Amino acid sequence: MKKMAKKALSVVLIMMMVLSMVSFDLPVYAGEGDTYGITGTASSSMFAMDNIVVTELADGTYMIRMHQNRTNRNVLALTDDVTKATEHEVDWYVGTGDGYTFVFHIQNLTTPVSYCMSSLDRIEAGNAFGNPQTLTLDPESLTETDANPVTASEMNVSKRISKTNSVTTTSVAVETGKVSGMYTMDNVVATKLSDGTYLVRMHQASVNRNLLALTDDKDKATSHSVDWYKGTGDGYTFVIPVASLDEPVIFCMSSESRVEAGNAFGNPMKLTFDLSTLSPSDETVLESEMNILPAVKNADYSKVEAALAKVPEDLSVYTDETAKAVTDAVSAVVYDLKDNEQERVDGFASAIEAAVSALVLKETEETPV
Repeated sequence: MKKMAKKALSVVLIMMMVLSMVSFDLPVYAGEGDTYGITGTASSSMFAMDNIVVTELADGTYMIRMHQNRTNRNVLALTDDVTKATEHEVDWYVGTGDGYTFVFHIQNLTTPVSYCMSSLDRIEAGNAFGNPQTLTLDPESLTETDANPVTASEMNVSKRISKTNSVTTTSVAVETGKVSGMYTMDNVVATKLSDGTYLVRMHQASVNRNLLALTDDKDKATSHSVDWYKGTGDGYTFVIPVASLDEPVIFCMSSESRVEAGNAFGNPMKLTFDLSTLSPSDETVLESEMNILPAVKNADYSKVEAALAKVPEDLSVYTDETAKAVTDAVSAVVYDLKDNEQERVDGFASAIEAAVSALVLKETEETPV
């Protein structure tokens, strides 16, 4: 038994030694908040990077800091599209210090980082960014480092510039196809956003309606179930979101005076952009320019429904006066009110509950024995 125990112990010790030896050969991955040095290989020695440091973030992604071996380009764009980099359709990361040092965010350590590079003087001269490069990190080279953790505050970012174009409209027509010059728009400027959609600023050629609803349902427009965009200035000028310049924009129009008079919005109109007229513009359409009157939502009638559920099915057993108070309270409810009259709706519920609480049973005559 003693020999068997010694033999078993020897096997365990050998296995522990083997496992400890193997663990030295496994890559060490950074835990949350840990900072490590790592090596990386660039596709071109001209754009090689050294002194690479990564810090893992709470979501498992990384901040990376790296130094350029050769002082030749101090602007880096995280894209494999030279045109997008050159036209500043993506963020530029501007190197700092001697050499230069770049800091940016990456998803993981295993996917090669694609980037294009240039320099501020080349950009000012109108030259394009260089061809796409890749930096491949080696996770097995992770080593402990005394370097400071990489933080987002170190990023020196020149934010992407929205592409803005001016464009004319070919026509504004009612859904029947009849052209309506009454709603013609001019001075149209479109700014492309990061998600591929646009903000469009346009001026009404004829001063007649200052409220615009992006819907083909005039009833929804009239009831304010959708947002209203209010025109500003002389003319009027509207700023609206547009999914694509390739598709017509459908809208209904009215004016504040017509709305106050209880008149409905006009029939749906169709605005078509003439993309052949696209030309660069120095203007930028901002989201803050949108003058939105938010849609009015329906009031919440849940309290009314709860109060109605408390009304007895048979009111004949109650005195005529108290029963009538209940039926009057129920009949007084006005439906389809908007949330700006929620207090009134809740008042209906309170009146019903008060009437139900005040119900008095009729007196019954006792039958003689």
